[in-house]
Amino acid sequence: MTHRSFFSFNITRPSFLNVAATDYQLISISSPNPAATEANSLWYSKWPSFLVGATPSCAPANLPLQSLVYTNNGVLAHRLSSAWQYKDDDPNETKISLGSLVYKNYPLQKCNVSSVSILFEGPDRTAGQIALSAMGVALTATTECFVDTGTDSPENGSPRTYFEMFTSFDPVPPPNEPSSSFARPNATTSPSLYWGYSLLAICSRYAAQAFYDESVRMDPPLNKGVVTLRRNTTNRAGSIADQFASSDFFAVSCFLPFLNATGIAHDFSWCDVNSIPELALGASNSKPVLSIWYPVDALGKAMWFSVLADLGRDDDDMPNMLARPELLAQLSANLTHYNQTLRNAFRWGIEEVQPFDHTFDPTHDDSVRLGVNASALTADYVCQIPQLKPPGTLFVSVLVADLVILQAIWKIFTLIVSGWFIKSTEEAESCATCKLVGESEECGTELRKYVSVSQQEIPAESISIEHPSR
Repeated sequence: MTHRSFFSFNITRPSFLNVAATDYQLISISSPNPAATEANSLWYSKWPSFLVGATPSCAPANLPLQSLVYTNNGVLAHRLSSAWQYKDDDPNETKISLGSLVYKNYPLQKCNVSSVSILFEGPDRTAGQIALSAMGVALTATTECFVDTGTDSPENGSPRTYFEMFTSFDPVPPPNEPSSSFARPNATTSPSLYWGYSLLAICSRYAAQAFYDESVRMDPPLNKGVVTLRRNTTNRAGSIADQFASSDFFAVSCFLPFLNATGIAHDFSWCDVNSIPELALGASNSKPVLSIWYPVDALGKAMWFSVLADLGRDDDDMPNMLARPELLAQLSANLTHYNQTLRNAFRWGIEEVQPFDHTFDPTHDDSVRLGVNASALTADYVCQIPQLKPPGTLFVSVLVADLVILQAIWKIFTLIVSGWFIKSTEEAESCATCKLVGESEECGTELRKYVSVSQQEIPAESISIEHPSR
């Protein structure tokens, strides 16, 4: 007769459970994409967290102030200058300065350029720069952005972090200064950025040429000059697109010192008005270098919107001129003229950068898909990902875990059986005795009679044995 136990234990499913719970160890790696790393989970990723022993995770990056950062477009270097939060996420409350930017691939929000500074430099540059271009021009844009430091909105408890960055561009950068360069984007996949790249390449050289030509006609000549462009807050006529296309988009301030042989006391010119059309009307000590202002307007807008394109800004509040065909046509209206009148002394590097050198025509360039995509800063993140333990360790840990589960289930089984199926009352004990030695009066039958038996040792000789007769 075959006997089958009431208790059986299948180790297949518990073994899989033990593998998920205990047999993966976390190892540290460096990842540029924390979202993809955390999403690349294992076969048990849908299980409840209390059953899973190891899940991938990435820690936020800590970006120190004054460090260079790039976006996922990778074309301009931005120097992180400051970071802050507001108490209770209210800009009207106290501003709390931060020592670094804690960042985890958050999309950049509402970036805005507050100013563009254009520095014209002559003999104060390096010898290599002077050899390549008689007059230099360097641009610096100041930008503010914010990020929501979490997946939820600030209303749900994720504070916003604001930060300021400086972005520089120099067509003939100093040696070992990668932060001043503009990496050439792909003209097919990023046409808007490529147009910004082209406008900066040609307009900066043309503005340097115009400044140089004005300087050599003056006595004494100009030594250098700085022009600061800010958005004109009084220019609010028409639509936003009309404001961008206007020559009054910028409010201008300038300071232009003359070359001085003593190097001690400098005379200088300045801008007594902040309107580019007015500055371009006449040359005087307070309205100097009249031929540079419209090239400066185009150059400032090229820098302004190239930075915003790299930072992913193009919306109804701030339409990007590089992403809208009609606005790009207006911005590049003089590009063909600038390129054709640019002399060889100022064309260094043009052939290498291979820019668009003509005015954008929406009717002929309708196949070009302009656009600006959302951007995020690039960083290396320290991530922990699950890795299966070595085979020997894996076997031992699964075996031990299975035995622990087996022992626990057996203990539970015996407790249930003893608690529910085996009674411990006096009546049950009496009935249990009936099974062993007979049935008692309580069981309804007469108890069997037993006599006691004693044992005693006696000599063998005293025992008489009678043999049966044969």
